[in-house]
Amino acid sequence: MNEIDKKIDEVITMIKSIRIEIGDKNVVNTFEKTILNAQIPKLSYWFAVNIKGADLLAHKNVIINSGDSYWIKKFKDDIEGTPNIKYLKKTLSL
Repeated sequence: MNEIDKKIDEVITMIKSIRIEIGDKNVVNTFEKTILNAQIPKLSYWFAVNIKGADLLAHKNVIINSGDSYWIKKFKDDIEGTPNIKYLKKTLSL
């Protein structure tokens, strides 16, 4: 695992621990804009799949714009099982 992946995993771990205390809505309000601006497909994937109320279309765009075929396929394949599925079906055409 390289240093960038380690930092991404640290961010994910931090958000997981904070999420327990403040809930998904506050996680979205506090972190989503920063995560979207970072343009890191792994982080956008994790946020979209795990945080209820995440802007799935914005995270999908980050992943698609990255051109990373692994994350594009993973997002498309895995998103069906997320808590955001009702929102997803209304907003995305995967």
